[in-house]
Amino acid sequence: MLKNYFDFNKKELNGALILVVILATIMIIYFVSPMRGTKIETIDEGMKESFAEFSYRLMQINDSIEKSRFAWSQNKNNVDFNRVDYSISKKELKPFKFDPNKATEADWTKMGLSDRQIKSIENYKSKGGKFRTKEDFRKMYSISDEEYEILEPYIEIAVDTTQKTTYTYAPKKIDFRFEQINLNLADTFDMQRVPGIGKALSTRIFKYRERLGGFYDYSQLFEVYGMDSSRVEKVMPYFKIDENEIRKININKAEISEMLKHPYIDMYIAKSIVVFREENGRFTRLEQLKETTLMYDELYDRVKRYIKLED
Repeated sequence: MLKNYFDFNKKELNGALILVVILATIMIIYFVSPMRGTKIETIDEGMKESFAEFSYRLMQINDSIEKSRFAWSQNKNNVDFNRVDYSISKKELKPFKFDPNKATEADWTKMGLSDRQIKSIENYKSKGGKFRTKEDFRKMYSISDEEYEILEPYIEIAVDTTQKTTYTYAPKKIDFRFEQINLNLADTFDMQRVPGIGKALSTRIFKYRERLGGFYDYSQLFEVYGMDSSRVEKVMPYFKIDENEIRKININKAEISEMLKHPYIDMYIAKSIVVFREENGRFTRLEQLKETTLMYDELYDRVKRYIKLED
């Protein structure tokens, strides 16, 4: 509310100070210059115009500041410091009805969110995050309480009537004897034995598996760049998955940096795990992960396979 009484913000006041410094510098140069008194009427006229322009601008700024101070002195007794003022956020936000699960980056930009906020929301969604209630959107660290209060009336989350499905595969017969390759142990050379997998794709699968710690389901191959449904269906008969080979993270000791290496865990999830651990002690049950901030059911089902609880 206080800012409503001022015509110039901090940036503009800094600009005024710079103008004063420039003006003072020009005047000093003018009076100490050895060329002073010589016939340089053209330069003198130019300087006079600059002085006039600077002086006029400074007078405007000074007049505005004085008016602002007077307005504040007349109204300060009517200011309610206990009332939250959303005027600044209202000026920046241009809300309209939206579903946060379907809103695009262009929608967020049009709404007035910053690049940092948009990146945070889209990163959450790219990790499989879903907004099932308005409160889920409120939990986003990048959205302030003031901004949420403004956006809340416009949030319309569609009810997800689709059932949770898993990728099913009807194995095709292979006309020749081929010993299935353990997807969690195979190196790039092993993978290249499979028809349709070359050097580049085998490298991407291998690197992604190392980040994951191992695969627990064939559907995870879709998360590898270049793997579509047609290609996954063709290569699946050649692989087998052994979940016993999955490398797991001990969340009772792991630092944030270690957890961030996993593609399913972002900074917010990692921080919430550490905070929970510091406030409640070590994890004793995997289900306790659901009690951490932003850990929704779908993400829990994916992450739990990569977690272990050790002292």
